[in-house]
Amino acid sequence: MLKLAFLVEGTSSRFFEQLRDGTEDYSAMGLSIVSRNETLGLTLVYRNTERICLIAGKQVATQERLEVLGLAVGESIPDGRPLRETIDRIVTCGGFPVLAWAPGKWWGQRGRIVRDFVDAS
Repeated sequence: MLKLAFLVEGTSSRFFEQLRDGTEDYSAMGLSIVSRNETLGLTLVYRNTERICLIAGKQVATQERLEVLGLAVGESIPDGRPLRETIDRIVTCGGFPVLAWAPGKWWGQRGRIVRDFVDAS
């Protein structure tokens, strides 16, 4: 059975890149790479039993202090830009924007920003 996972990293993290480029060896953890996509995807085998398709992504902090996840995005997207611009950039890169959520996170001012954004879209 093939499993799908997204690895979403902040601007300073390079785990996916290191794994893809082979600059770090994770074989001691039971990981081996069986195929590579140029930028976004890896197929891994874990302990010679489980196949995992790992897709790159980016986590971006917006000007409004919201976190947007860019699934299937390999290029860097700058933090600190407005929400609309950040989402547009993710879509332009061919990715899928996801607004990260945790209980209580969208109450108050940030909740209003998200509601206004959704209503305007």
